[in-house]
Parts: sequence; C-alpha cells; structure tokens
Amino acid sequence: MSSTAFRYGRRLFHHETDGDQVCHFSNYFRIFEEAMMEFLRELGAPLDHNEHSLSVVQARADYVAPLRFGDVFDVTLTPSHSARTWFELAATLSCGDIERARMTLKLAAISRATGRPVALSPRLRQLLPAG
Repeated sequence: MSSTAFRYGRRLFHHETDGDQVCHFSNYFRIFEEAMMEFLRELGAPLDHNEHSLSVVQARADYVAPLRFGDVFDVTLTPSHSARTWFELAATLSCGDIERARMTLKLAAISRATGRPVALSPRLRQLLPAG
C-alpha cells in the first residue's frame, strides 16, 4: 500500500465535551483509535484478525482550534513509517478546510499471550509503507 490517506467522518457528541462544549483533550485519542480501527478494517487487516494486539507506544497531539459539540469533522489518517514490529500514523482532524488538531502515533505489535513485542502480521506489513 502506498501512503494513501484514509478519511473517517463523524460528528462530535455532547458526552465528548467539557463544560464549555469543547472536545475534551482525551477524546482526541479515542477518536483517533476509532478512525484507526476503521482504517484497519478497510485495509482488510482488522485488529481482531491479527495474531497480535496494537499498543500506542508514542503519541503527540497538537491542538490548533477547538472542536465543539455538534461539529461534523473528518479524521484523515496517513501511514508514514513502518518497521518489523511497529508503524506510525499521522492524523489530522478537520472541519471542512479548518484544521483542528494534528496527531502522530506510533503503534507496536504486542503478543496477546506474552505481552512482549512481536512482528506485525504479514498482511499488515504488506499493506503499510516501509521505512
């Protein structure tokens, strides 16, 4: 697979906001995970069919503008790097042309049996850009 972007759209719900109806910072990571699960399904490598789980081992988020209750937005995911046991995804959350947040996450393959790092599934490695 090339580093083609995957787009996931949805609306921000009230329970995801703080008292000012702004998205609570922790929910950006939940929204990312939701988009990532759809991305893996679309790739044909859903997490429940991999021999391993995926754990976030590094995360960075830059908040650009508030995401508010009721906003309709897109999460655009772009795989950027991968190696034998991990891969990185870049994410942008946008409402139309207005960027709200940027995230970069590194995910590692973890054995369900031992909890130790293992090689990404062959199917997933085949679909991700190397390097």
